[in-house]
Amino acid sequence: MSVIVRAADGRIILYCKGADSVIYERLAANVDQGLREKTSEDMDFFANEGLRMLCISYRVLPEDEFLQWVRSYEAAKSSVDNRDEAIETAAAQIEHSLQILGVTALENKLQEGVPEAIEMLHRAGIKLWILAGDKLQTAVEIGFSCNLLKQDMEIMILSADAPEGTLVQIEAGLNKIASILGPPTSKTVEREFIPGAKASFAVVIDGDTLHHALTPDIKPLFLSLGTQCETVVCCRALPAQKALTVKLFLG
Repeated sequence: MSVIVRAADGRIILYCKGADSVIYERLAANVDQGLREKTSEDMDFFANEGLRMLCISYRVLPEDEFLQWVRSYEAAKSSVDNRDEAIETAAAQIEHSLQILGVTALENKLQEGVPEAIEMLHRAGIKLWILAGDKLQTAVEIGFSCNLLKQDMEIMILSADAPEGTLVQIEAGLNKIASILGPPTSKTVEREFIPGAKASFAVVIDGDTLHHALTPDIKPLFLSLGTQCETVVCCRALPAQKALTVKLFLG
């Protein structure tokens, strides 16, 4: 998300906030490497504390570039077909070459009774799928704090940067479940989480891996793995990925 302001000295400044993975992809090549590394270290510390974070960046825009971009943005907003895609394309034209400004980290306080309510859902045999934009470490910390994840669970972390690695990790998860609970009596995709079983499982998957897991060749196995788990946490998930995950589960 970005805003453009004109400062008191006449400069036009773009301020952009978002997940660190999104902002870092848009940083300028000349960003101070020490600042970049220190900011990453701080964000890792905040994530391990279970804090919700946003990375803040900025860029000073030349007047001519701003005026040219405004025309493109106004045309995108007026588009009849594929308006959202046109606006995203226009935003990408200006959200680049950013400088790091800082990071916000907020405590994610749970409402009273949330852990107890989630525990009751677990006991009722209701599977829980959580789709969040948090860093993996933050999602895990919050998961434990609200009883989504428990110490007695077999927690499988799925993190891969290619379809092949994603497939290997999902198959390893399915094999782990089969080795503990035994082979299913019917197709694996039909066996679901059984409350009171001798072992319970959870999956935590990051956004890049989820992207590969939702491809046609892999998503049946991902669904099979997820339906055999008590909890599935999808972190760093983009809005489109959240929609596809819901569609996969409901379909």
